[in-house]
Amino acid sequence: MPYQFFPGIFSSIDSYSKRVTSLWYDKHKSPPEWLHMIGASARPLTVPHWTKFQIFDPSTNIRLTSVPDSVWQLANKSLAIVDEKTAKVTAAQDDLAALYTVQLNCYA
Repeated sequence: MPYQFFPGIFSSIDSYSKRVTSLWYDKHKSPPEWLHMIGASARPLTVPHWTKFQIFDPSTNIRLTSVPDSVWQLANKSLAIVDEKTAKVTAAQDDLAALYTVQLNCYA
């Protein structure tokens, strides 16, 4: 990757968060409390391999690749694509919301 801005500690936090979410679901058979907005009956799906989350733009010769943290099937059979963030809630973090929206739209 030519541009990497994800420090190693965040990879560790990311892995830990995914594991905690998975263990919570295994124990309670419902999403964890911090994902309450997706509904109590949502169930996790296997996140496809990163090769399924990429797009190539031949005009710029850029390939965008990434993977969401989790994908959940909701009661109405639609999908919730979740990408958890590790940050303190501040006005500066709110400014990043537009970037996060683009990120989720790319996954979709």
